[in-house]
Amino acid sequence: MVDRHLNLFYTYNRDTELIENNLTRAFIVFLSILSGEVRHNILTRLLKRAHKTTKNAINIESLDFREARFALQSNIDRYIPKNSSRKLLLTISTEPLDPSFTIAATGTEATAEIENDSYFTSVPDAWVYDDAQTYCILIEAKVGSYPLDIGQLQAHAVDWFGSSLQNLIACDSLGSITWIEVLEILRNTFSYVDSSEERLIVHMMEFISYYGYQLFDGIDFGDLCMPPDLIIGNPLLRKSDALNLNFHHLESPPDFLLMYCSPDSQ
Repeated sequence: MVDRHLNLFYTYNRDTELIENNLTRAFIVFLSILSGEVRHNILTRLLKRAHKTTKNAINIESLDFREARFALQSNIDRYIPKNSSRKLLLTISTEPLDPSFTIAATGTEATAEIENDSYFTSVPDAWVYDDAQTYCILIEAKVGSYPLDIGQLQAHAVDWFGSSLQNLIACDSLGSITWIEVLEILRNTFSYVDSSEERLIVHMMEFISYYGYQLFDGIDFGDLCMPPDLIIGNPLLRKSDALNLNFHHLESPPDFLLMYCSPDSQ
């Protein structure tokens, strides 16, 4: 698609808005209009792919995303995240969350670092939840070189889940994924979606690429043109008299022997 304005998720005032809000909103709208089965497959793969901060996997086998609900920023009833059975905090960014600060989930150094960063105002980027309060996923998204901040994640855990980041880590409820990995997961859905949803996925992948995230599939040399036949000659000569150079009978270059002579030997 050449004209970006023909993309389903592109906005005219994109340059005046917070770019991470644009991308997050587009991604949430995209998920909300997919069929239930495709939405369930994509979200399940996203959570399974998420980088864990412990060795244990995020247990999402029992979660059903076919009837998932969505919200942006603070537009959610606070009762839902605090009372859902399964609380998850998922980050989406250029680089995965650095797990170095969680070597020990209850370590004094990590705890002190997080508590000292408690000045953040907690405004999550998006939510995925269900009406039965089986699960509630808080999404924190970053684009470009903007890093994830531990203090901000801690504020999310406290303000919205009534918990702490350490508790989420201990329960294997904190994970992160990159936008490139999101693209890879979306591309892998083409094998089981119909043409209308495939088109929707193409638009979403294209919109993500506007932020600098693109999959590299190698270089295709199939469309390269054949090199031209060049003849070295005098342009003043007729074409039939053009000079053709033949290098087959050139003699081999001489063998040189480099020697060092001391001043005393001269």
